[in-house]
Amino acid sequence: MLGKKNFILVDNNSIWIYTYTGRLHLNPRFSGSQTQIPHLNGRCISLGLDSLAVRDHSDQTIVHVFDLLPGATRQEEPYTIHSKAP
Repeated sequence: MLGKKNFILVDNNSIWIYTYTGRLHLNPRFSGSQTQIPHLNGRCISLGLDSLAVRDHSDQTIVHVFDLLPGATRQEEPYTIHSKAP
């Protein structure tokens, strides 16, 4: 998936966010992410200018949001959003 400032690569083990200069920007992880990586597709992950949102496959009412700004506290610990309906 391509964004304006970054792009995402997903392999069998992890999510990788790189800048267009080729530098690794972020390797986001959340609770249970290792088992959910094979289920990721364009419908459950979204890349913005300064954030990444990943829908939780084990619970469709949860969305994990990561900050992409350098030095942001939400890079290691995502903000989790719970919705009432899937």
